[in-house]
Amino acid sequence: MTESVPSESGSPGEPPARPANRLAASRSPYLLQHAHNPVDWWPWCDEALESARRLDKPIFLSVGYSACHWCHVMEREIFENTSIAALMNRNFINIKVDREEHPDIDEIYMLATQLLTGSGGWPMSVWLTPDLEPFYAGTYFPPVDMPGRPGFPRVLRALAEAYQSRRNEIAQQARRVAADIIEHVRQTHLSPGRMAAAAWIATALRHDSNRFDGEWGGFRGAPKFPPHQTLLFWLFLLEYPDFDSWAADPCDAENQKKQTRQMLAVTLERMARGGIFDQLAGGFSRYSTDTHWLVPHFEKMLYDNAQLAPIYIRAGRLFSNDFWTRAGRRTLDFWLESMTSAAGLFYSSLDADSEGREGKFYVWSADEIDRVCDNDLDRTLLTLYFGYSPQGNHDGTNVLSIVQDAEHIAPRLNLEPRAVVARIQVLSNRMLAMRNQRLAPAVDEKILAGWNGLMISALAQSATALGDPKYLQAAIKASEALFSIHRDPHGVWLHISRDATPAATAAYLEDYAFVLQGVLDLAEALASAVFEKSAAARHWLTEARDLADGMIAVFHDPVDGGFFATGASHRRLLARFKPTTDNAIPSSNAVAVRSLLRLARKYPEKKYRRLALETVESCAGMIERYPAMYPTLLAALVEDRGLIEKNLGKTTGQPI
Repeated sequence: MTESVPSESGSPGEPPARPANRLAASRSPYLLQHAHNPVDWWPWCDEALESARRLDKPIFLSVGYSACHWCHVMEREIFENTSIAALMNRNFINIKVDREEHPDIDEIYMLATQLLTGSGGWPMSVWLTPDLEPFYAGTYFPPVDMPGRPGFPRVLRALAEAYQSRRNEIAQQARRVAADIIEHVRQTHLSPGRMAAAAWIATALRHDSNRFDGEWGGFRGAPKFPPHQTLLFWLFLLEYPDFDSWAADPCDAENQKKQTRQMLAVTLERMARGGIFDQLAGGFSRYSTDTHWLVPHFEKMLYDNAQLAPIYIRAGRLFSNDFWTRAGRRTLDFWLESMTSAAGLFYSSLDADSEGREGKFYVWSADEIDRVCDNDLDRTLLTLYFGYSPQGNHDGTNVLSIVQDAEHIAPRLNLEPRAVVARIQVLSNRMLAMRNQRLAPAVDEKILAGWNGLMISALAQSATALGDPKYLQAAIKASEALFSIHRDPHGVWLHISRDATPAATAAYLEDYAFVLQGVLDLAEALASAVFEKSAAARHWLTEARDLADGMIAVFHDPVDGGFFATGASHRRLLARFKPTTDNAIPSSNAVAVRSLLRLARKYPEKKYRRLALETVESCAGMIERYPAMYPTLLAALVEDRGLIEKNLGKTTGQPI
């Protein structure tokens, strides 16, 4: 990214003395961040779309989210600039969307951005005809022309002129992109075929192995994202009692199992030691800007932490690795202590920025380290353990990561390892206390039903694995609050709430699927011997069954199988997606499949298994071509042992 350019609005974070625009009525923290821009913003609504048609103006659609660093940069540089705002207001209907509030809008126009530019990201900037067909797109634009990147004013003027004088050309481009979107959806989400689970899994493992970074874990290249769902896929395979069933070459099964263990172990170890993990307070940032997990993009997202925590705890038990178990615990504890509402529900994210700078809250200067240390021995300990140096490892400051263990440090300093651990803990506590005196990043206090379902699942799984009632009680409290606030008296589920008040946005498939998974995990935790087979398990299993039936009624495609991301009450866009591949969050179709298979093992009706297998078959053609893009779906097939053991022999690729 290019360096930011100072805006005309004054100091970063200083509220502008301007009247509020239409976004002031929003419940989204991201939209509220733009509520005093001089831009004549609209939220996504029928009135805004009708205005575009009535005034015959193109739409400028800006999509982002509250914790996004470059969204903040563009807000300061572009949307706070009165002259740029005047250009926008004169020539466009300007609509601001929180991608977390409207994931369907985000998905359709992110695909458009990728088709038009070859890449995507946030902030996402898309220009549409009044018929909502995209004709130009990008991500971040600077306020002035820069090498290789036109300034936003130049883009605005060029598009406004083209819309007025070359309307046919714009219309043709928009229709072409819309047609490409529809075709892409058709090809990727309607690709029926036969299931061949063993062949898919063997191919996915081979693909993962070819891309694996043997030194630093994860997959090669930067930026590097935690491969949540792939880690879970590997973990499910390693927990499965007969790994040989999945080996591409059964004679080489032991070597493949060893390699899978190594991929899982190296990735978990490197991430937990890296700067992507908050070494003082716990919790993971969204991704690393480098290949070795050192300098993160500092925002913390609920969905990342909800997925990673139970993987660390389950893998810690499988590998007898207390360090991983502690990383998982610290992740859950951070969210419970710092990111939980009074009702017991979980906030969406923690910003990357504070005081107008990304990561300022987390990094350490030499002077700050000096104030923590009592003597040279303390400085040496922080140097050896956290990699501290006066020169820093990131723009003259230090991002903390674990570079050496106490066992390696102790002999160098003629100390016992226990003494090193104790002193590092003292220094870490001091650093955390000092850090807590800084201006903290903003919390996005939106409550998203689906993301809360992921955290309920994490807490319930971890409670069972650790036998810790604290996590079980948190899962129960969150579930009770979610069902109370996000399910209306008529049984209709709602996507979003804030301050215990839901918005009118109907729930998406991801909400149903992720909450269903969480409630099933809660029911299983309560039914386990660990918690003395609580009678409450039956209540939550009944709620799970009702939720599954509601999901089927609202989202199931009775013609081609699978589940749409949106229901009948959602606005119809250019295409109706069926999310099947994993991304930062798992595929909601895959999570639905897994939950339906779990219900099929508990209830005699055949519909749950039938719908699950129909969903897999509806996208089997794409899985056949790109199985590594479907780790959650593959993990669900591994987990469904009854189906696999009944139908799958030792022959690789035998259909099931």
